[in-house]
Amino acid sequence: MGAVIESRGIVKAYGGVRALNGLDLRLGGGRLSAIIGPNGAGKTTLFNVLTGFARPEAGTISLDGRSIERLSPQRRAQLGLVRSFQVQQVFPALTVGETLTGAALLRAPLAEARRRARAICAELELPWEAQPAELAPGQARRLEFGRCLATRPRIILLDEVMAGLTSAEADFMAERVLAAHRAGVEIVVVEHVMEVIRRLCDEVHVLAGGRIIASGTFEEMARHPQVVEAYFGTRRSYDAA
Repeated sequence: MGAVIESRGIVKAYGGVRALNGLDLRLGGGRLSAIIGPNGAGKTTLFNVLTGFARPEAGTISLDGRSIERLSPQRRAQLGLVRSFQVQQVFPALTVGETLTGAALLRAPLAEARRRARAICAELELPWEAQPAELAPGQARRLEFGRCLATRPRIILLDEVMAGLTSAEADFMAERVLAAHRAGVEIVVVEHVMEVIRRLCDEVHVLAGGRIIASGTFEEMARHPQVVEAYFGTRRSYDAA
């Protein structure tokens, strides 16, 4: 069984609004998971809380049974928990190669970090000497994923990594995500592209009102009345045939 991250009773409020309201969730353990929900459901907030970029008002978070809710984002990353961002978070003056090498330095000495960065750059078909501003949108998404891979992660939380990609780019990314999962990295995706979720994920968790309202396979969730009502906004289910 792979790494497991678990949250219990998580509460995160902004002003008077509870983005997460007593959320319980267990992720990892060998299953490629998706978290879906309507806009504003709290999906990115959940990733922020799990990775230490936001502190919850209540609740606990554990990684393989170890409490991590008081740890910094860097310390969580050193333990193998990393995430991508919807909006690319890079140093604009650094090249692709420098960005990947910098990420790899989190858990490797310089020579090894450079080797790993070059391997990931080749795997993701990225231009080593290019700067982030020179990348096409699909390449920028791959760089965000590559930066996660460079840290030798145990769990990657991918926040809409397929957003804005062409069909061919999404296929390319999906194959690399699956390859990482087959290599032993736990993957959790927040995604709006239903075809990607159906193709990639073993389980789907549906977030609404700050809580998980249902969990199961894609086919089960696509026909779950409460999920259809909350996520799709209609009593018609997504065609999962």
